[in-house]
Amino acid sequence: MGEVYEVEDRQLRGVHVALKTILSHYAADPMMRQRLEREVLNARLVVHPNLCPIYDLGHWRRAEGDLSYLTMKLLPGESLAARVAREGHLPDQEVLTILQQVAAGIAAAHAAGLLHRDIKSANILVQGNGPQLVGWVTDFGLARATVTDETVITTHGVAGTPGFMAPELFYGNPPTTASD
Repeated sequence: MGEVYEVEDRQLRGVHVALKTILSHYAADPMMRQRLEREVLNARLVVHPNLCPIYDLGHWRRAEGDLSYLTMKLLPGESLAARVAREGHLPDQEVLTILQQVAAGIAAAHAAGLLHRDIKSANILVQGNGPQLVGWVTDFGLARATVTDETVITTHGVAGTPGFMAPELFYGNPPTTASD
């Protein structure tokens, strides 16, 4: 539902960051803007080396309409989905390393009271190979507090990516740490 770009932050020493915007056909929807805001607020609740840090939220008024965006750390590498598409089957040790790092990041989110709700290969970035392999979980746009939010259904249907969702969510059960 969004696009991510590499941009130069000209106000702060020219550092390159990732800028995430809402796709133009969703931009007018106040719920989508709230989702972007919630992503920033949720990211502030948890810091972990295997979670992508989010820096700021901004709104830009322009002739074509308002543009909401967030900035986050520009991580090196590629999505796990892209790597698997390019390389096919990954070595068992690399798969284990990615799983351990993703699990550690998600466990930190759970400890902070957050459910990610959209764990999929496109939301995992990886860099390196073998012992230098590092994985990060990104995109907390669907994340919710584990106890306080009722969040199973969105205006567009069940929240999440169907091919990666826990089966119990299709039956209307609330998301849990196990469904992540």
